[in-house]
Amino acid sequence: MEEIYDKYGSDTRSNEINITPLKRGRRILIFLGDLFVNLIMCMLIMNIAVMPITKAASSYNDKTDEMYDRTEDIADILRGNNLLYYENDSEKTYLTTSMYYTAEKFIEYYTTGEGSQYEIFYNYYIDIREDQEAYLDVYRESDYFVVEGTTVSLLPYYQELLMSFYRIGDSPSNEAETLYEDIIDVFFNVAFDEMIGDIAVNDLYWNGLSYNEVDDRLAYLVAYCDNMIVLATYISFFLCSIVCFLIIPLCNHNGKTITMMVLHTERIGINNLYLLKKGEVAIQSIFSMVCNLVFIMFIPWPTVNFNYLFGLGSGQFMILSGISLLIILASLIMMLFSQYNQTLFDRLTRTVMISTDSLDEIYRAKGYKV
Repeated sequence: MEEIYDKYGSDTRSNEINITPLKRGRRILIFLGDLFVNLIMCMLIMNIAVMPITKAASSYNDKTDEMYDRTEDIADILRGNNLLYYENDSEKTYLTTSMYYTAEKFIEYYTTGEGSQYEIFYNYYIDIREDQEAYLDVYRESDYFVVEGTTVSLLPYYQELLMSFYRIGDSPSNEAETLYEDIIDVFFNVAFDEMIGDIAVNDLYWNGLSYNEVDDRLAYLVAYCDNMIVLATYISFFLCSIVCFLIIPLCNHNGKTITMMVLHTERIGINNLYLLKKGEVAIQSIFSMVCNLVFIMFIPWPTVNFNYLFGLGSGQFMILSGISLLIILASLIMMLFSQYNQTLFDRLTRTVMISTDSLDEIYRAKGYKV
């Protein structure tokens, strides 16, 4: 910028200016804009570059193929011991689908008395474990079944309600449908998990396969693939964050992020009213990265199923996101009570955001041609 002086060496411009910080809404918009720009970049880089390279550089695909095979082995062991059933061959490899079908046949047996082979808890605790007490304990605390001696039966009222599913021409009531799903969710799934826990202690064999050996191998494969996804996520996050909050601001004169460019805003030191130096921009980038950790768990989507995101890395992404969210909330709360609409990081770095027009006014007051 060119300084303006008269022939006597005096500044010809007035030094009186009125500078106002960005309004809260615009300040929040800049934060959200930077966050979403970085998130989109991270997800793109993760899915089109980092994850494919990670898969190619490791045995990720081989491990996922083996996971599929070991899951089939688990299902085969359970099916071979009459603890799991499937409706047709196309659903044979889907454990969740097979479990639901088994639960349906289990309820049908206790309602109609037909299909005793579907009483999988009898098959396990009596036929395999030879432990009648353990079998009866499965039902003793249930709200749906009654145990009389060594006999287990569905409570008569519930049995009558569920018969509407199996009588020709009858339609189940809402109460019957709710009961049906409750027995599956509240009783069957819980009892099935407890049975699997018992299998983990005592092991189960079929056709030369050991349930525990297969399950241990499966756990290793899952952990390996999870670690590859976690590694790729961190790489994607730090690459994009460095570009968004360090390289781009350092490559433009005013140290702006992409959103700041779009919204014509500037960050200046609150004491000297000057643009930040490169070192200060670098420090500010660290704060921005910490805030952007709030979305780190979503970066692997859609490489992995959405529901799977919350358990990646033994939940470490959720912890990082939670910590980041708390920092963001504290920062926003501080902004609400700040005279200059400063966030927590603005206060720590002694900076304030203003419009580009306000910065021009500052330089005019300092005697520069803008």
